[in-house]
Amino acid sequence: MITWSAFPRTTSHSILPVTCGHLITLTYNLYVTEAVGGILQRYPIADPRLYPLFKMIKGLLGDSHFMPDGGTLGQHCIHTYSHTRRQTQHHMPYSLLGTDAILFSVFHALGLKTMVAPVLGDEAWDEWTQIREEKLFRKIYEDGEMEERARAKREESDDEMVDEEDEGEGDSEDDGEGESEDEFEDGEETARVGKGWWRLKMVAEGGECEDGIFRTGKDPTSYINKHYPLHAISPITWLNESTPNGWEIAMVNLKSSSQATPKPTPTTKAKEVEGAGKETRELMWQYSHAAIFVEIPPFGKGVRGGK
Repeated sequence: MITWSAFPRTTSHSILPVTCGHLITLTYNLYVTEAVGGILQRYPIADPRLYPLFKMIKGLLGDSHFMPDGGTLGQHCIHTYSHTRRQTQHHMPYSLLGTDAILFSVFHALGLKTMVAPVLGDEAWDEWTQIREEKLFRKIYEDGEMEERARAKREESDDEMVDEEDEGEGDSEDDGEGESEDEFEDGEETARVGKGWWRLKMVAEGGECEDGIFRTGKDPTSYINKHYPLHAISPITWLNESTPNGWEIAMVNLKSSSQATPKPTPTTKAKEVEGAGKETRELMWQYSHAAIFVEIPPFGKGVRGGK
């Protein structure tokens, strides 16, 4: 007797002990491919305009209160796709399944610019933001200590040099980082989208890649963009949350970080900063999730310009 079963790779399964006869198991890994007889095909047989979703979205596009200035809608794919493979570039979007395929076909049938692409996680940028915040708070703390010592010194010396001592309040030592803080001041969410479906990127150290190691404390955009070409979409309105099983490793590289060296103070001893500045290296992981992106034009323009 020959039997078979198919299930997602995240499904837990087991084979019970054989008590009689023999058992031969053949296991195949099924990757992304075009869905035969699916909703999305190169030569479709189903009309997306017949879906109830088509009428609903068409009504929203005709509503002046719905995204009046336009923008980008994002939908994390609900189904799980093994998308970190070179063949994905050829098979997408025809490999989309179920709700993903319906959503893509409806927006596309309405004449909207629609694409499916990998979106990178924000781990590297979140870490960079955290480092900048720590530097900012450290600077505020150090400036506070300097002001405290200056105040105590003024009280002891009885000198009237208030203007000279207060110059530290206008210190602009970290102007470069202050500019980068303003970049996200408006709080708009940004999606960093791959320019193609890339297979897993393994960034090596040395050899032809002189900058194979990422130095923490810097904006990771240029480094990641060099090895994993991407473009930023901002602002973006997400229609759903990502699914944990939808994330796959997109890029792996080494990152180097060094312990910050504190500024010397009258009470600081040499042995207290002995380990400062030591470099440590660890792996840096970048994850990607398949997502659908739709450009919505401003009301009165493009497909929203008619009655």
